[in-house]
Amino acid sequence: MLLLASRGIPDLRSHLRARGPRAVLVPTAANPLGDPGIAEEVERELVGAGLRVDRLDLEAVDATAVRAAVTGADVVAVSGGDPFHLLAAARRTGFGAATAEALAAGAVYVGYSAGAMVAGPTLAPLRLTSPLTPPPDLELAGLGLTEVLVLPHDDRHGRAAKNAQAVAAYPGVRAIPLRDGDFVVVDGSGVGVRRRQPTSTSR
Repeated sequence: MLLLASRGIPDLRSHLRARGPRAVLVPTAANPLGDPGIAEEVERELVGAGLRVDRLDLEAVDATAVRAAVTGADVVAVSGGDPFHLLAAARRTGFGAATAEALAAGAVYVGYSAGAMVAGPTLAPLRLTSPLTPPPDLELAGLGLTEVLVLPHDDRHGRAAKNAQAVAAYPGVRAIPLRDGDFVVVDGSGVGVRRRQPTSTSR
């Protein structure tokens, strides 16, 4: 099972069908941005859902450590940040293969923004949507944990037009634009999109 979000999953506990409370959080995508609040926000959400969280920075470990941490986890969570930086670190450490094995054994993947995007088949459409630029030598195939590519932050200024451009430019990619608060559920029954409910206002 995968939960792929733009930013935040409302009432995560009710959607998270984890087999246990052990979670690893990969904060690596946020490293180049110098904003610890990105991963901290995700960690608070995970803890609020009843999970026990250990961090796994892919820049600080090797493939052996990654495999041990991921295969021992009930939930593998990946924060937002720079998706291209995250992809390079994931490829270097074998994170994708280790996570695929963990999912096959019953773990749940929870990805936010960059963490949601890298789970998909390719990051090539992000060249049209992301404010960040991939290194010229980075091969943009994603981790392939799902056929879906999340295009996050559709409700931010100017992003919806860029996301629509990417969808049109890559018709062979199943790309789903999400607003913050929206998320995609990938499980045995298929792919479902959960849209954030609009806030009601009293008169």
